Amino acid sequence: MKNILKEVFKVAVLGGVLLALQVVAFSEPTQTPPGGNVPAPINVGSAQQTKSGGLTVGSLASLGSAFLATNSGNVGIGTINPSQKLDVIGYVRGATGLCIGGDCRTSWPPDGFSQVEYKTCEGSSSTNEVSCTAFCSSGYTLVGGGCRGEQVSRDLYQSVPNAENNGWVCEAQSDYYGNTISGTAICVR
Repeated sequence: MKNILKEVFKVAVLGGVLLALQVVAFSEPTQTPPGGNVPAPINVGSAQQTKSGGLTVGSLASLGSAFLATNSGNVGIGTINPSQKLDVIGYVRGATGLCIGGDCRTSWPPDGFSQVEYKTCEGSSSTNEVSCTAFCSSGYTLVGGGCRGEQVSRDLYQSVPNAENNGWVCEAQSDYYGNTISGTAICVR
């Protein structure tokens, strides 16, 4: 019985020491949570934060220079791997207008283009090579073209848009001299 009382006394003393250490070791926080030890939550913090999981919000706005930017600086709508500055999978609607390149419009013609023009060229040569280029008028876009030659139809070696994509190039070579060639550029706006 003496041994049991001795063991109970040891446990009581040890428990008292641990309780005293707990009281001495605890101190009240000096600040309200999070108390400067972590950034403020994303809804009120100004520190840049990275989140590895998904994030769903009721609405989203940006006060900085980037909005939904990826690491490459491209923005994707409907895609998680945008390959262009703005990569949209689906239709795009502009309430006040839309620009493709330098062609900005507030409305589009119902048939797709308001004007079509056919520009022609003719070339002749006293040698066995002949060429001509049919150019679109200023403000028109080249959409196609074609070439035709007398005595060169079997030797037509180029019927393509020019490097600036504003004219149609026709070039031919033949075994004959005194060849002629004509070309047409199809242009729209």
